Amino acid sequence: MKTKNLTAHYAWIQSVFWISGCCTLTYTTPLLQSRGFTNTEIGVTLALASCLTILLQPFIAAFADRSKTLTLNRLISMLLALTAVCSLVLLLIPQVFLPTAILCVLLSTLTRMQNSLLTSLSSEQIQAGGKLNFSLARGVGSFSFAVASLIIGYLTDRVGVDIVIPICLVGALAAIVVVLTFPRPAAPVVREKVAEAPATLPEFVRNNGRFVGFALCLILIYLSHIFINSFTIQIVTSRGGSGAEMGLASAIGGFLELPAMALFPFLLKKVGSVSTILKMSAVAMTVKSLITFLAPNLGWFYFAQALQFFAYAMLIPAGVYYVNRMIAAKDKVKGQSLVDMAQVTAAVAGSVLGGIFLDLRGVDFMLIIGTVVSGIGALLLFFLIQKDHPPKEE
Repeated sequence: MKTKNLTAHYAWIQSVFWISGCCTLTYTTPLLQSRGFTNTEIGVTLALASCLTILLQPFIAAFADRSKTLTLNRLISMLLALTAVCSLVLLLIPQVFLPTAILCVLLSTLTRMQNSLLTSLSSEQIQAGGKLNFSLARGVGSFSFAVASLIIGYLTDRVGVDIVIPICLVGALAAIVVVLTFPRPAAPVVREKVAEAPATLPEFVRNNGRFVGFALCLILIYLSHIFINSFTIQIVTSRGGSGAEMGLASAIGGFLELPAMALFPFLLKKVGSVSTILKMSAVAMTVKSLITFLAPNLGWFYFAQALQFFAYAMLIPAGVYYVNRMIAAKDKVKGQSLVDMAQVTAAVAGSVLGGIFLDLRGVDFMLIIGTVVSGIGALLLFFLIQKDHPPKEE
């Protein structure tokens, strides 16, 4: 019997999920700002969401692996239903500080956990022999995020920032429908067995000292990215813009993620070395932050956002390939977890410090600190990163 191609269905899942995710991740700062939060309070709220994700995600993932009765589809749908409930409560409650903060923390945390489980949903199909092009479907999700950002930015200027809440609610409900109708794998998933036992964390650090150094460099490099993405509205307003311009600025990066991720395997074949691409991306991250700092107007800020193609959009897949090439098979999960943890650590530090810097000295102070720290991280990465060689199967 011919196997059905599930790429279109999974692309629909990614699309409606990221419409809702655009509200919870991009527009949380403007929403909190409209409800009287200071920049420091916004930063702490965003950091708490990242910390809660760190605490809960391992338990959710372990529960998903162990449960024989609760499928991934149902687990994701339950989290989406909780997202819808939180959105509804946030829409109905008065603008009170503590309930607003708690609900925004929950919404951001739920979005991050759902994203991880959605990746597992596709992996489950692929490992069972299903036809699914994850990169293409994920690219459609980025495209939908960009379109949503444009439209929501326009609407916030016309009817107010609270419009993001019903959009998040509708997006979550639509995602429940497409997730629940996504087929289960036709065959059981066969997990690859690794003959050698994984190293303990101290052993991993001793055996992969330069890789650990690389992960620490990523924390420094990502800091400027967190500053810009978490506090985009403050940057835009400092250059004379408003909600619509913020939507466009966020959309530019989203639109460029699709071609960047689609072209990454081709670029890797041409360059040959993942470490070279990582160096280029690290420099691009710093240059993007520097141009954002120097930008005299929104036009230059839009140009800085366009560098997302060479910066974040390349750095993410390059990090995955670098782990696969440099870390032993038995420790690949630990290596990828270390890279993921670097991003989360940067998110926590960037959210808190960005808010404090904004309240103390303003946008330009935050941006120059981010640029300097990112530059230091890029410089250290050049010394610590190891030269890799493509495996035979690539």
